[in-house]
Amino acid sequence: MPTFDELIPHIGFLTDREIDAAIEAGFLIEKGTHSAEQVRHASYTLRLGAEVHISTPSNGQSSPRKEFVVHRLTKQNTSIEIPPGHTALLYCLERIRLPDNVLGFTIARGLLFAEALCPENTYIDPGFPGSVYTTITNISDRTVTLQYEMPIARLFFYRLSEPVREPYRSGAAFGIAQQLESVHVGPLRTQEDCRRATDAQLVENIKLIPLGGLPAAETIRRLSDRLMLGQFWTVVLVILWPPLLLVVNSSAWIKDNLGGFVGNVAASVMAALVVYGVAKLRTFYKSRKAT
Repeated sequence: MPTFDELIPHIGFLTDREIDAAIEAGFLIEKGTHSAEQVRHASYTLRLGAEVHISTPSNGQSSPRKEFVVHRLTKQNTSIEIPPGHTALLYCLERIRLPDNVLGFTIARGLLFAEALCPENTYIDPGFPGSVYTTITNISDRTVTLQYEMPIARLFFYRLSEPVREPYRSGAAFGIAQQLESVHVGPLRTQEDCRRATDAQLVENIKLIPLGGLPAAETIRRLSDRLMLGQFWTVVLVILWPPLLLVVNSSAWIKDNLGGFVGNVAASVMAALVVYGVAKLRTFYKSRKAT
């Protein structure tokens, strides 16, 4: 059995004949997981395998990691749906076995772009063993269905001038972060998302309504401000009324001329006037500031 260097002595991208010869000799892709029909021009077309990981959009809460749900495809269960806004890891059917002097590049199929499935184009390190995946995000407003064994990406092989110093190790093994921290800012799509969202997030999502979203959000904001203002002045009234009542009850002149009951009423009126006056001053100040 020839070595890989004997089969492919030159530096550069492998042609279809060279890919066929390398696979037949046990390199690049494991026998039994490949199909000779997928070798075309200077690439191999990877197919959708049995494993698809799908991450739903954020539920409005900050999370340091995306949570993926694993779905299994078979020749009986042949399809998977990718709803709008969802991200999926599409694992290929083939098992890759790159020599230490071969670098792989994957280019997603144009059909994925045509369906508004935003895919990644990535690389495969020399010495990588196993199944690779293509990450896609459905940025359309439609649910897209993918089929088991459908072509998803083309894999190109580049033969290096020499083996790399350190063949493939996972990013986690090097201490490289596998996910970024993120906070949800997009549309809330489900009733559960809305229940978990904060008031501010709900208002921000109302703004995204194509017609009337901004006026509706501004109306809700003003109503909220007025409600909070009413609660504030209620608290002020509750605080001011007892001291004024105490002043009235301790005043001999008020008791002699108005009586106890009328004095209490007068204290309430005085407290209301104080609150009203402060509110008017606040409104006047805001209007002057705005101009």
